[in-house]
Amino acid sequence: MNKKSEVVYFKYHHLSKWIFIFFILFSCSGKTNISKDFDNYLAAFDESIPESEHFYVILSKYACQSCLKSLLPIFVEKSKNYKQDSFTYIVANSSKYSSLENLKAKVINDKKELISMLNMNISDFTIIKTNKHKIIKVLNFGTTDYDKFLLFLNTELR
Repeated sequence: MNKKSEVVYFKYHHLSKWIFIFFILFSCSGKTNISKDFDNYLAAFDESIPESEHFYVILSKYACQSCLKSLLPIFVEKSKNYKQDSFTYIVANSSKYSSLENLKAKVINDKKELISMLNMNISDFTIIKTNKHKIIKVLNFGTTDYDKFLLFLNTELR
């Protein structure tokens, strides 16, 4: 190998290490970025992630409809015993969920389904738990997750 080839190899070798280091550093701060992205999303509706504990219930048009039909009524009933200002429902089709208007919780009508553009693993029946202006958990419940869903209700919504 000639001297010029050695220099190129040396520079490339170190460059690849730096790229790897930056990749690791930026991937470690994922939750903060997700919180920031979600807060920016909420800003489009004049909202922001609050300081106190809060639950966002996502009713996406891409969600499993049988999941919503079976889990949403249980969630609504259980949440009635909890502070209603701790909930926000984000819905893609507000006419489909008109019963939510009877609740004291906030309802965000996301007609353009902007929530689905965020990299937050939103599917089926999704609940986002926040606290101190950050996302704590993103929970997805399908029809086979009934026990997991009940455990969530009994531990989080005491």
